[in-house]
Amino acid sequence: MSANVKVYGELVDITKSDSISVAVENVEELKKILFSKYPALASKTFVIAIGNKIVSGNSKISEVDQIALLPPFAGG
Repeated sequence: MSANVKVYGELVDITKSDSISVAVENVEELKKILFSKYPALASKTFVIAIGNKIVSGNSKISEVDQIALLPPFAGG
């Protein structure tokens, strides 16, 4: 199953794209693939969101999920 992952902020500089397509079933698998393909991501701080929720661990990913890599952000 292929999932579309949106990439934001400084992470785009690493992935060279604001959208990545990957075949994964859960968040841990997604992280392993991302760190393998983009080793510089491993040293960056970011969270993974599915829909409107920040997730971790072994959360399941489906083909229709909206997935995002979100770096730290600040507002004021």
